[in-house]
Amino acid sequence: SNIVLNEFCFFIYFIEQIFNNFIILVSELFKMVQFHLKLFIRKGGKKKKKKKMIPNTPKKQKHVKKKKKLHLLELIKFKSGNTTVHDSCANTSCVYSSFLAYHSNRKTCGRCGTTYIRKDGSGE
Repeated sequence: SNIVLNEFCFFIYFIEQIFNNFIILVSELFKMVQFHLKLFIRKGGKKKKKKKMIPNTPKKQKHVKKKKKLHLLELIKFKSGNTTVHDSCANTSCVYSSFLAYHSNRKTCGRCGTTYIRKDGSGE
Protein backbone atom coordinates (compact mmCIF):
# COMPACT_ATOMS: atom_id res chain seq x y z
CA SER A 1 0.00 0.00 0.00
CA ASN A 2 2.95 2.29 0.63
CA ILE A 3 4.16 1.83 -2.95
CA VAL A 4 0.72 2.61 -4.34
CA LEU A 5 0.55 5.74 -2.19
CA ASN A 6 3.96 6.88 -3.43
CA GLU A 7 2.91 6.28 -7.04
CA PHE A 8 -0.33 8.17 -6.44
CA CYS A 9 1.58 11.12 -4.91
CA PHE A 10 3.99 11.07 -7.86
CA PHE A 11 1.02 11.00 -10.24
CA ILE A 12 -0.55 14.02 -8.50
CA TYR A 13 2.80 15.83 -8.55
CA PHE A 14 3.17 15.04 -12.27
CA ILE A 15 -0.33 16.36 -13.04
CA GLU A 16 0.41 19.51 -11.00
CA GLN A 17 3.58 20.12 -13.00
CA ILE A 18 1.75 19.64 -16.30
CA PHE A 19 -1.03 22.00 -15.14
CA ASN A 20 1.48 24.67 -14.02
CA ASN A 21 3.36 24.38 -17.31
CA PHE A 22 0.07 24.62 -19.18
CA ILE A 23 -0.88 27.80 -17.29
CA ILE A 24 2.54 29.31 -18.01
CA LEU A 25 2.23 28.34 -21.68
CA VAL A 26 -1.25 29.85 -21.94
CA SER A 27 -0.13 33.08 -20.25
CA GLU A 28 2.83 33.30 -22.64
CA LEU A 29 0.47 32.79 -25.58
CA PHE A 30 -1.77 35.60 -24.30
CA LYS A 31 1.24 37.88 -23.97
CA MET A 32 2.23 37.11 -27.56
CA VAL A 33 -1.30 37.74 -28.78
CA GLN A 34 -1.40 41.07 -26.92
CA PHE A 35 1.96 42.00 -28.39
CA HIS A 36 0.72 41.23 -31.91
CA LEU A 37 -2.47 43.18 -31.27
CA LYS A 38 -0.44 46.14 -30.11
CA LEU A 39 1.56 45.94 -33.31
CA PHE A 40 -1.51 45.81 -35.55
CA ILE A 41 -3.50 48.60 -33.86
CA ARG A 42 -2.52 51.87 -35.47
CA LYS A 43 -3.47 55.22 -34.07
CA GLY A 44 -4.42 58.31 -36.03
CA GLY A 45 -1.07 59.97 -35.69
CA LYS A 46 -0.39 63.69 -35.63
CA LYS A 47 -2.63 66.19 -37.36
CA LYS A 48 -1.41 67.68 -40.57
CA LYS A 49 0.17 71.09 -40.13
CA LYS A 50 -1.95 73.88 -41.62
CA LYS A 51 -0.38 75.80 -44.48
CA LYS A 52 0.22 79.47 -43.87
CA MET A 53 -1.68 81.53 -46.39
CA ILE A 54 0.20 84.44 -47.87
CA PRO A 55 -2.47 87.09 -48.57
CA ASN A 56 -2.13 88.64 -52.00
CA THR A 57 -5.11 90.96 -51.59
CA PRO A 58 -5.54 93.62 -48.90
CA LYS A 59 -7.79 92.91 -45.94
CA LYS A 60 -11.46 93.83 -46.24
CA GLN A 61 -12.24 97.10 -44.48
CA LYS A 62 -15.09 96.89 -42.00
CA HIS A 63 -18.08 99.19 -42.51
CA VAL A 64 -17.97 102.24 -40.27
CA LYS A 65 -21.29 103.91 -39.49
CA LYS A 66 -21.40 107.54 -40.57
CA LYS A 67 -22.44 109.78 -37.72
CA LYS A 68 -24.45 112.91 -38.47
CA LYS A 69 -25.57 115.40 -35.88
CA LEU A 70 -29.32 116.04 -35.82
CA HIS A 71 -29.88 113.74 -38.79
CA LEU A 72 -33.64 113.75 -38.17
CA LEU A 73 -33.81 117.41 -39.17
CA GLU A 74 -32.65 116.45 -42.68
CA LEU A 75 -35.57 114.04 -42.99
CA ILE A 76 -38.23 116.52 -41.85
CA LYS A 77 -39.08 119.20 -44.40
CA PHE A 78 -40.22 122.58 -43.09
CA LYS A 79 -42.43 125.26 -44.62
CA SER A 80 -42.14 128.85 -43.47
CA GLY A 81 -41.46 129.07 -39.72
CA ASN A 82 -41.78 125.88 -37.71
CA THR A 83 -44.60 124.15 -39.60
CA THR A 84 -43.71 120.87 -41.28
CA VAL A 85 -44.64 119.80 -44.79
CA HIS A 86 -46.00 116.43 -43.63
CA ASP A 87 -48.73 116.07 -41.01
CA SER A 88 -48.02 114.08 -37.85
CA CYS A 89 -50.16 111.07 -36.92
CA ALA A 90 -53.10 111.79 -34.58
CA ASN A 91 -53.10 108.28 -33.07
CA THR A 92 -52.26 108.19 -29.34
CA SER A 93 -49.89 105.23 -29.70
CA CYS A 94 -47.68 107.12 -32.19
CA VAL A 95 -44.94 109.56 -31.25
CA TYR A 96 -44.85 113.18 -32.46
CA SER A 97 -42.02 112.38 -34.86
CA SER A 98 -44.05 109.84 -36.88
CA PHE A 99 -45.38 111.60 -39.96
CA LEU A 100 -47.96 110.66 -42.55
CA ALA A 101 -46.82 109.56 -46.00
CA TYR A 102 -48.61 111.19 -48.92
CA HIS A 103 -49.96 108.92 -51.65
CA SER A 104 -52.10 109.77 -54.67
CA ASN A 105 -55.44 109.20 -52.91
CA ARG A 106 -54.57 108.74 -49.22
CA LYS A 107 -52.24 109.54 -46.29
CA THR A 108 -50.79 106.68 -44.20
CA CYS A 109 -48.82 106.46 -40.99
CA GLY A 110 -45.75 104.27 -41.30
CA ARG A 111 -45.75 103.35 -37.63
CA CYS A 112 -49.31 102.30 -36.81
CA GLY A 113 -50.76 101.97 -40.32
CA THR A 114 -53.59 104.49 -39.87
CA THR A 115 -54.92 105.56 -43.28
CA TYR A 116 -56.76 108.77 -44.17
CA ILE A 117 -58.44 108.56 -47.58
CA ARG A 118 -58.90 111.82 -49.53
CA LYS A 119 -62.37 112.40 -50.90
CA ASP A 120 -61.43 114.75 -53.70
CA GLY A 121 -58.20 114.79 -55.70
CA SER A 122 -57.23 118.30 -54.52
CA GLY A 123 -55.40 117.51 -51.29
CA GLU A 124 -57.26 116.82 -48.02
